[in-house]
Formats: sequence, structure tokens, C-alpha cells
Amino acid sequence: DQKEAEYAAWANPVPADLKDTMKQAKTMEEMRKKGVAPAVGLGPPKEARALGFMESYLVSEAEDGHWGHVHFTGPEGYEATAITCAMVALVLLEEKEALSPSACGVLTPAVALHGSRFVERVQAHGFAKTGPKLRFEVREGKPSEEEVV
Repeated sequence: DQKEAEYAAWANPVPADLKDTMKQAKTMEEMRKKGVAPAVGLGPPKEARALGFMESYLVSEAEDGHWGHVHFTGPEGYEATAITCAMVALVLLEEKEALSPSACGVLTPAVALHGSRFVERVQAHGFAKTGPKLRFEVREGKPSEEEVV
């Protein structure tokens, strides 16, 4: 229920270091034993996932000195992973001819999916068509401090 979802979100903040990670793992195990958290492999309930989100800034400098960044926002990790995996599968099934035939071996997603409509696909659908969507905003320059903090 909502109360348990809020408690689960409060009890599992992003760990600051390895010691914090170990403490969080212990807390999660205690929550599973109490029946407040789902069993291993089942993930958090919908109510807990609704309280989460992701936001990242990826900043890069080109060889010519120009800066750019990508502002990424999306649902919490379980839902973002499901959306991403489904869209990669669709790209591999429906856009094989758009992918680079010369790329082979172990590839990063950027290389493997270059030339496809992967970004458009992941931004088009929220989790189960009702949740928040993933967004990638490509911008010139560095992000402002106010924007990041």
C-alpha cells in the first residue's frame, strides 16, 4: 500500500559509499523478512516505483574545445530497464538493415544502435503506456550550476 511504498523509498536512499551500500543491503534484507519488501527477483511494487525517478547530466568536451551535454530524465530504474530492453529488441527485429554491418564483437549500445531509431522509440512510450517517459535533451555548452544542483 502507499504507506509501505513511502517507507520503502525512504529506507533505501542512494548509497554514498561501500559502507552505505552494505548497510542498505542489510536494511533491504530485514524489510524482506518483515514482508515489507518484495522477495528477491520480484522488484518493488508499483506504488514504490511511482515514487522514484532518474535524472542525469552527461557532459562532454569535443576535440575542438566545444562543450555539449545531455540531460536525461526518466522513471525509476526497473521501469527504465524494461522500456530500454523492449526497445532494443524491437530495433534488432525491425531495423536490422539500419544497423552498421561492419560493427561486430562486443559493442557499446551507442555503437550497436547507431543509425536506428532507438532514442525516438524509448522516448515515445512510458512504462506500460501509462508511466513517465524517458527523455534525452541534447544541448550545447555545459549545464548551468543551478540546473545541476
